[in-house]
This record gives sequence, C-alpha cells and structure tokens, in this order.
Amino acid sequence: MSQDYDKIIKENIEELMLPLAIKVLGMAEPEGVVEIPDDLQYTIERKPDFLKLITDTSGVPLFVLHLEFQTRDDTEMLARMLFYAAQLYGKYKLPVRQYVFFIGKRPARMQRELTQENLSFRFYVRNVVEVPYSVFLDTDKPEELVLAILGNLNNEPAERVISQILRALKATAKDELALGRFMRQLEVLSKLRDLQEEVIKQIEAMPITYDLETDIRYLQGKQKGAEDGLISGAIRGMQKGMQEGRQVGLEEGMQQGMQQGMQQGMQQGMQEAKREAVWGLLRLGVLTIDQIVTALNVTPEFVTAVKNSLPAAD
Repeated sequence: MSQDYDKIIKENIEELMLPLAIKVLGMAEPEGVVEIPDDLQYTIERKPDFLKLITDTSGVPLFVLHLEFQTRDDTEMLARMLFYAAQLYGKYKLPVRQYVFFIGKRPARMQRELTQENLSFRFYVRNVVEVPYSVFLDTDKPEELVLAILGNLNNEPAERVISQILRALKATAKDELALGRFMRQLEVLSKLRDLQEEVIKQIEAMPITYDLETDIRYLQGKQKGAEDGLISGAIRGMQKGMQEGRQVGLEEGMQQGMQQGMQQGMQQGMQEAKREAVWGLLRLGVLTIDQIVTALNVTPEFVTAVKNSLPAAD
C-alpha cells in the first residue's frame, strides 16, 4: 500500500515540494534553485525524494535542500538521513538542510537527533496531521490540494472538508483527464485517514462524465483486479459505441433505406467501439496485445493498427 502513496508523491514531486517547504516549514522563498542529480555515490536502499541546490540571486550556492515523504514511522530513518547528509556534504561541501514530511495518522516518533563524541546531527520532521488543512487549500495547484485530506481538520466535519477539496480540484484541474487523476490520488490518500468511503461517495455524486481513465467504478474494479477492471471498462465502451452505431444506422436508413442503413450503422458503431476500447487499453499500458485480443475478441492485426495510429508520447 505504501507504494501507492510513493507513486503519488513521485507524480507530483516537482510541483509539490518547494511550495510545501515555504508554507509548512516556513522556509524563505529561494532566490535561486538549481537541479542536482539524486543518485549518490554509493548504492543505497532508495534515492532521496527531493534534492535542490538553493542559491542567491547571483547564482552563488547557499545550501542543499533535501526533503523526504514518509508514511511509516521508520526506526532506521536517522541512519538513512545521516548517510544522505554525509554523501551530500562530501559532494557539494555545503550545508545540508533535511526535512521529513510525515503523513501518517499520528505524529512520528522516529529518532531525529544523534549526539556522539565528535558528531552532532539532526534532521527535522513536520507532521502533516498537525498542519491545518486550510493551508493546503490556499493554492491553485491540484498537487497541493490533494494533501488537504491529510491535514488537521480542526473539528470540521469530514464531509465538508472533502467537498471543499473536490470543488477546488474541479476549479484548478486543467481538464477532466487531469481532474480524474487528482481525484484518484485523493481517494488513495484518504485511506490514510479512513475517509475513502466518503471521498468515493462524493466523487460519484459529482456531475462529471468519465471516460475509461477517469471512471471511479473502473478504479474500484482495478483494486480488485487490474484485468477485470480494464475489461469491464472496455465493455462499457463497446456498449456505448453500439448504441451510437444504431443511431447512425437509423439516420442513414432514412436516406438510403431503413434496412441497409441500420446494418451499416451497427457495423460502423461496433467497429468504432472496438477501436475506442483497444485505444483505451493501449493507453493504459497494463495489458499485452494478446490479452487485449482475448478480452475484446479482435484480431492482433486490428490491435496493431490501432496502436500505430496512437499519437506519439510527449
């Protein structure tokens, strides 16, 4: 389950971390920011979540900023952060400022200081559950808005808070595809606060038309089994296409003969429905061509032709 949360953070990391450091940690807005590689010299368990070289207005380096997200109160965090700090200092010869954003239900108790002979080390932990949820709503970035579900609700009813988050997401997401992605993220994060049921309830009540990639019912099916969920979404697409095909057939039948038009329309509709279903499954990138052929009862050549018609990825 922690992999789901890690995926959300990785998807949003660039848009998320500096605003959080400024708002939640009280860090002054950097005068300059320089990208630095996140691969350290030695093999370690995982790469740092976020590394930036903070500079002044003239580009002179001031310090290395290192931020981590944690869902688990890791007893090894002190050793890991010390290792990061040593490697970063060794590479850049600059002060290293380290912070952990902890998003568990309760404040973290992980050890964050170490004092030994000839060694004094400390990193800082910010418990997101102690941050007022309204802090995360004061933004036009959907990546920040989804974190409001993890903040301190200040005795506000959860239903009202979730409603505020969803309204803000709808107002800031650039299109329905993006909105669907952020609502999926909100649903996953809501599990950390036992609010998933209410989030799903309110999402289902929203007056929005979903496609295969934003349908909440498809997402629920994916949790039970990716393949079943994908096939269900494809079948819904085929049914929609068949209905449209029948309508096309009726209209053509008025001009060219009812029987001939209905047959042509239904064939076109079914063909278009299959094409749309294959297109959706290829875009998701979960099933192989052979699995799509079996699921939708189409030929490998048909799937390949649809695949070749997809626009090139950005």
